[in-house]
Amino acid sequence: MQKTYIYRHTYAAKPDTDVSFKVEFISDGNFGSTFINVPGENDKTIDDEGECDLGKIEGLTAERTVVASNFFNPASQEDTVKVKFFINNDEIEHKNLKSEADDVMIFVIITFEVL
Repeated sequence: MQKTYIYRHTYAAKPDTDVSFKVEFISDGNFGSTFINVPGENDKTIDDEGECDLGKIEGLTAERTVVASNFFNPASQEDTVKVKFFINNDEIEHKNLKSEADDVMIFVIITFEVL
C-alpha cells in the first residue's frame, strides 16, 4: 500500500552559502529515488541514498524547491520505514510503520531565504 507524506521546511542562510541536499536511509532494506525540482533548469536526481549540490542559496529563492521521493521497503525484518533528509545541516526525519505503508511517497517543500 502506498501512502503520501508532505513536509514543509524553511532554510535561511547568507547569499553566498552553498546548499546541498542529502538522503540517508535509517532502516535496512529501503530503496527508491528522489527528484529535486529547483528554480531554473538544474533539477537533480538521487538514486537510493546520496547527496547533491543545489547551488548557492541566492539562486534558490525565486520559487519553492520541491523534493519528491518514492521509497519502498520489502525487508521482512523491518517494521518501520525510516529516512532522513538533510539540507546542509538541517535534518528532516520521516518514519512510518510498514503496517501503514511500505511504499512511501514523500514530498518536501522547501522555501529558501537569504539572511
